[in-house]
Amino acid sequence: MVEAGIAPTVLLVTADTYTKFINRRDRSLLTLFGDGAAATLIRAVEAETELVGPFVLGTDGRGDNQIIVKAGRSRNRPTAETAIEKEDSSGNWRSDQNLFMDGGDVFSFALRTVPPALQQLLEKAGLTLEQIDFIVPHQANKFVLERLRAKLKFPAQKFWIDMEQSGNTVSSTIPIALESAMRQGRIKIGDRVALVGFGVGYSWGAAMIEIV
Repeated sequence: MVEAGIAPTVLLVTADTYTKFINRRDRSLLTLFGDGAAATLIRAVEAETELVGPFVLGTDGRGDNQIIVKAGRSRNRPTAETAIEKEDSSGNWRSDQNLFMDGGDVFSFALRTVPPALQQLLEKAGLTLEQIDFIVPHQANKFVLERLRAKLKFPAQKFWIDMEQSGNTVSSTIPIALESAMRQGRIKIGDRVALVGFGVGYSWGAAMIEIV
């Protein structure tokens, strides 16, 4: 919208309150998610180089049931039956009105999807991984991010992981992480930063930005 001249200034607002869908007896999810919101101001400026972009976007509908509230009101409405809580093989309790996530499958999805998405982004930008000053990924959880960084063979000091205070705030993790890294002086003016998100759907997206 900005580049097309439709709107010179855009306020992008993200917000999620996933904790209301998590069963307090579901230890597999209780410590992962946090509620959060972010407002990101996007404004057109004159520049000799592209400051936002290129982008890589993708989706794989085969993961539609791996992160889901099964009775989430759109396709399946809540009923007395969907409210019944059941214990899984790991001792976690949830009903179909609670959030379900297959952690193992999501982990595998992230490992097989994020590195190629970043490679596609680099190719579109005409850059190498060594020319990137920072990578700011979706703050899914520390274990997943550490494995991703190791697979990418990217320096730890240039791969942002900072989720102890907020947890996984879903759609807001990247703007919150980006602001935190800038506030702490880790990301500076002139840095070239790769952003990469992944999750529900399955879906993923990556973008290159330059800090000004």
